[in-house]
Amino acid sequence: MRVLFSGVEQMNIKRHTFIVVLVLLAGVAVAGAQEWRERIEVALGQKNTYNFREMALGDLIREIAADAQINIILDSEIGGVDRSRKLTIRMTDMSYESIITWVSRAVGLEWVVQDEAVFIAPRNRMDEAARRQLDRRAATMRARAERTWLPHFREVLARPHKFDLRSRQVVQTAESLEALLGVNFVVSPEVSDRITVSLAVSDMSAESIIAWVARKAGIDYAVLNEAIYFAPDAEIRDLRVAGLDFSSRGRPWDEVSFAFEDTPFMDAIADLSSMSGVHIVVNSDIAELPSVTLAGHEMSLIDALRAITRQTRLNTLISTDQGTVFVSVRGTGVRAPAPPPPDAPQGDEAAELPPTDSPETVWPGEGGSPAA
Repeated sequence: MRVLFSGVEQMNIKRHTFIVVLVLLAGVAVAGAQEWRERIEVALGQKNTYNFREMALGDLIREIAADAQINIILDSEIGGVDRSRKLTIRMTDMSYESIITWVSRAVGLEWVVQDEAVFIAPRNRMDEAARRQLDRRAATMRARAERTWLPHFREVLARPHKFDLRSRQVVQTAESLEALLGVNFVVSPEVSDRITVSLAVSDMSAESIIAWVARKAGIDYAVLNEAIYFAPDAEIRDLRVAGLDFSSRGRPWDEVSFAFEDTPFMDAIADLSSMSGVHIVVNSDIAELPSVTLAGHEMSLIDALRAITRQTRLNTLISTDQGTVFVSVRGTGVRAPAPPPPDAPQGDEAAELPPTDSPETVWPGEGGSPAA
């Protein structure tokens, strides 16, 4: 039997055939993209050990790429990437994701998975899609850490130890701590070689030892990307504000879920403190603070406090210092007080005062502005 089609019908058939072909090709392209992306993600989850000493960045990246069997592309020198810059960094039994992160961080760069490769460059040289990928990775980092390395680190940091070290450079001190605790330590290139540390303690938790080492060296520390990181205060502060620090000092970024209905303000604060295990100090000149009606699911403690204080429409200062959260509340349109001077009372006398050098300061209230 012969079937005859008119000219219009034949054109429609061709058009539909063309559309089907396009859809099939698009499906093949998507499948191909998914395949290489999954291959890179699997490779990034594999582990390796490196001890680079004064090795050029370009050579170091080539070695990592060959071992991981993935393409790693450094941005051009026009973008400010110095391939000849020498790096000294040791990473033991660490995932390639963390290895690439630490190498990138050491030279002030970021990385994304893009066009069948890992691309390392300054953030300002990345397109909008790449920047969104960076933000997504930061947002999911805690969940991945909880599934992989973080529970072990918490156990290690809670164990008591004896530690006795005299006049050692920070890098040497980190190496001693690494040998004692069996976890990775990374020291920022910005930490001076001239700084030395002496510390003798016994029956002290590993994290407290680390905190004292950092304090005596005039620096700070964070727990992230399968390592303990010693770096200048400003850099660690930025990591905490971004919610990337998993140390006890970063606990204000732990997640809480709550449901308040006409709950007195101070009761809501007490509940959040109990949920998170974080000490919250409230300082207010208002006799009766408004009640709170608000619900939140898996919000960081800081974000929860922001939401609650924003609802009060009061001038509010939220700050953190060494794991304690300070909430200073003033009436609408009233300037919050300036931070206390350096010679202000310390210890118990200063319990109700906001810290002078807090890493996170927020003014969510309406009708007020931060003190100059």
